[in-house]
Amino acid sequence: MSNLKNSSLSISAEARFLADLIISVLENKEKRFLGLFKKRIKSQTRQTAAAAAEAYITKFRERHGKLKVLGMSKPVSLDSVYVPIRFTEAGKISDSMSLEDMERACRARKGHRALATTTSSKTAIDVVNNVQYLSIIGAPGSGKTTLLRKIALEALKYDQEAGFRHVCIPLWFDLKKIAEDNRNFQQYIEKELDNFDFPESAEFTKHGLKEGRFLILFDGLDEVPSSEKDKIVDKIENFIERYDRN
Repeated sequence: MSNLKNSSLSISAEARFLADLIISVLENKEKRFLGLFKKRIKSQTRQTAAAAAEAYITKFRERHGKLKVLGMSKPVSLDSVYVPIRFTEAGKISDSMSLEDMERACRARKGHRALATTTSSKTAIDVVNNVQYLSIIGAPGSGKTTLLRKIALEALKYDQEAGFRHVCIPLWFDLKKIAEDNRNFQQYIEKELDNFDFPESAEFTKHGLKEGRFLILFDGLDEVPSSEKDKIVDKIENFIERYDRN
C-alpha cells in the first residue's frame, strides 16, 4: 500500500502503513456501495487518516510499550528488556475445558516442561501468525499481559521490519473496565478511534470489522469479578462469532 507516499504530511513509515490501511477500508466501503473507488476519498480525508494514524501509534506505544521495573526510577522500553518466549508442543488442552480447568492444567505441567518430546519450537509471533484465536493462560504475574503487549507492538510495526504478517490495527480491551461499561465492543472501538479523529470512525469500525482489519486483544479476564465473568465471556464469544475474520 502506498496511497500516502506523496503526502505533504511528514509521518513515520508505521503511520503511513496504518493510514493506507484506513484509506483502503474506506475506499472498499465506497466501492461496495457506490461503485466508485479512489475518487470518493478526498485529499483532506487522507491527511486526516495520516494524522490519526500517527497519533494512534504514538499513544498506543505510550500505553503499552513501557514497563515499570522494580528498582528503576523510570519506565523502560518493553522491546529493550523483552526476552522472546518459545513454545513447544507439550500436549493439547481440550476445547471443552473451563478457564479454571485450563489454568490448573497449565500449572500442573509447570514443573514438567523438560518432558516435552518435540524438537521444534516457535516464537509468540510464529504462533499468532498461524493461529487466529489464542488464549494466554497463566498464574498472576507470569507475564500474560507483557506477552500480549509485545504481540500488539509487533502488529504496529511497518511490514518490512516486523515478523507479524497480518495487516491490521491492534485494539486493546481492558476487560476489568469493560465489565463496568454498558457499551458493546463495536461501540467501544468506535469511541476509541473517534478519540484519535479517525475519519468516519463509525463507518470505518463497521467495515473494518467485516474485513478483518483488527487485531483484538482482550486482557485481564482473571481480574473480572466472578459475578461478571460469565457475561463478559458471552460478550466475547458473540463478538467473535459475528466478526470472525478478525
